[in-house]
Amino acid sequence: MNSRSSVLARFSAIHLFLLCACTVSAQEAPPAALRFVNATGIEEPLLIVVNGDRLQSRGYSSGSATGRLHLPATPCRIELSHTELGRHNFTLDLQAGVEHIVVAHTVAETGNGVHPLKFRLEHQVLNPSPGESTGKSRLQLLQTTMQAHLELRLAGTPLRLARLRPETLELPSTNSEIGVYHGDLLLGRLPFSEPGHGTVILFTDTAGHLHHVFFLEPGTAEESSDRR
Repeated sequence: MNSRSSVLARFSAIHLFLLCACTVSAQEAPPAALRFVNATGIEEPLLIVVNGDRLQSRGYSSGSATGRLHLPATPCRIELSHTELGRHNFTLDLQAGVEHIVVAHTVAETGNGVHPLKFRLEHQVLNPSPGESTGKSRLQLLQTTMQAHLELRLAGTPLRLARLRPETLELPSTNSEIGVYHGDLLLGRLPFSEPGHGTVILFTDTAGHLHHVFFLEPGTAEESSDRR
């Protein structure tokens, strides 16, 4: 009887150890964050399928962004489809505790002088680094227009963005809005109600008008602006 009790005690101890180890392992592996932005500039909606599941039946219009999705840190199968731009499939390796922003945009296919210029669907992934606790904010910018460089003015400071090349700026502590200008045109005001990490995606529509999408983490303030 004592021997049986001893075996049961050892089994319980091992079971408890494995349970604690699994709990610690789960705590050490936080989920990945995933967000999508439609920066195609074309009116038809973008359909997004993640691991075989469609995010929204009607799709996402140009200039819109999804909320943050929290998924396990494993390879993720993503399918983007658009009635005019075609289908685009890829696999994204999600990293634990990392935010992944998938920006859907267009690229021009090389013409042969006979057929008109065509565009196809492409993507770029941004991984904003978390801001340090310095009371300052960070702003990441990406321009997906067909221009090699886009000239902006941000809070009075000139900024030259290369196409599809992310730029990150550190901003002073602010509780106000930051104006973004293209020449004399005000594209919008970015609301930094608290220190955080903001992201701005700039793109043009089929008429060449410049638009932007802005969102701020860890807050939930989001804005989509159409300035023409």
